[in-house]
Amino acid sequence: MSPEVFEEQMRYLAEKGYYTLHISELIRFLYGRRPPPSPSVVITFDDGYLDNWVYAYPILKKYGLKAALCLITERVEAGEGETRPNLYDVWEGRVTLDQLPSIPTHEVANARAYSGGRFGGGHVNWSEVKQMVKSGLIDIYSHTHTHSPCFYDETITGFLLDSTPPWEAVASTRGDLRSGLPLHPWRSALVARRYIDDERLVERLVEFATNSCPGTSTEVQAELESKLWRIVEEYRKEHGQAGFYEDHEVYLRRVVEELVRSKALLEEYLDRPCKYICWPFGEHSSLLISLAQQLGYKGAITNDCGVNVRGSDPFLLRRVPAPGDFEAFKRTVKTYSSGLRERVQRVRTAAFNSRPGYYSPADASPS
Repeated sequence: MSPEVFEEQMRYLAEKGYYTLHISELIRFLYGRRPPPSPSVVITFDDGYLDNWVYAYPILKKYGLKAALCLITERVEAGEGETRPNLYDVWEGRVTLDQLPSIPTHEVANARAYSGGRFGGGHVNWSEVKQMVKSGLIDIYSHTHTHSPCFYDETITGFLLDSTPPWEAVASTRGDLRSGLPLHPWRSALVARRYIDDERLVERLVEFATNSCPGTSTEVQAELESKLWRIVEEYRKEHGQAGFYEDHEVYLRRVVEELVRSKALLEEYLDRPCKYICWPFGEHSSLLISLAQQLGYKGAITNDCGVNVRGSDPFLLRRVPAPGDFEAFKRTVKTYSSGLRERVQRVRTAAFNSRPGYYSPADASPS
């Protein structure tokens, strides 16, 4: 959304008397005797894009609203001691709007990061993070170290032919952008074991695509793709399905490294405990929750849509996407602030927590 719409939304929350909570406050209310101030809301931002510093933070500060930034620690840029100009500098007359940093779209920033261009100017740096934390308005949580997706199924869905592929493809191939590379269904690498393709098949496809007549027209691309499908069919007829999945032990080590490294980096740079994590792509599993608990996390944020009520699992905190349109935003806030939503969620939560063998969320010691 535009900075103008974002400010309109934040002004609305402030004028309507919404109390902004950090996650630690939310969980204390969910498991304490005292209810949160009414109405209350938690404002969250994922990934740590530069626009969080340039536009969102000054606007939040202007209205005295607290928020949480869930950072992908690998993407936090260098720049210790240096902060870039933001909207507050414009208001103070130190720079003009035209002099604010140029911010790539989130899609472009993602593609740069996943293809190895980590310092592409699309994410916040440590100095900016520290200044936001120092204000007392911004809390920082983990969003893992790399936030990687992975191929998790042997089914081929297509081939890498476009010179500007979608970031999901760049991420799942881990920066391998060779033409002809087979693509597969993907999901969060935290919840799935990686599927590793048959290297001989990959090399055959890449070699054929590389040596084919260049062309970007739809007809040329379609013909090339048709020939690549024939190569796959013939190869698998002769050799069978020769790809494989990573070992469970390798998967576990990789997941633990993601959870530990991001937590350690945030605690090192910010000199404060990192107790909460936001699941990449919102995906989670009981194994992932168990590992996070063992590693010292006290709660986690999902992409599951809904409100949080007393008894909600601290590792399955729900959220509501903020629409980019102001009128839609007002309708969303009104809808999810209704007593009916809360009552329905209370019934669902009670039923969920009473399942046989389900651990009590209170056992997670969220405080």
